[in-house]
Amino acid sequence: MLATALMLIAPSWRVALLALLLHYVAVGALLAREIAPPMGGLRLIVGALVCLVLYLSLHRGRLSTALEPSPRLQVSRSLFRLAALGLVGLGAFGTSAGQHAPALPRLLSETALWLVGSGLLIPLLRPTRLWIG
Repeated sequence: MLATALMLIAPSWRVALLALLLHYVAVGALLAREIAPPMGGLRLIVGALVCLVLYLSLHRGRLSTALEPSPRLQVSRSLFRLAALGLVGLGAFGTSAGQHAPALPRLLSETALWLVGSGLLIPLLRPTRLWIG
């Protein structure tokens, strides 16, 4: 959940890419511990390669300078994204508090709603299509 929030709020694509890499590391560690170590290792390798390809394409292309707005604009965009993310969090908490799937624990239901809401919010608030995925 923290990596998703960082990807949305981060003013720089470098910070968002680092958050994505940390997300892949955390998911790989969880998969290795809970399901099977080879699955976690594979997820970690694939995530590192995805982040490397995204970094190289952004660094070499014109997007590296086009994605860096002025510092004042970065602050206002980050504050707006933080407010939108807070609304998503309130919606996820409120929805899961009133009704959640009986087979799922409440925390898992809240997390799933958070990720769905954040996943819908990221393409709406990012200026370029690259952030969609």
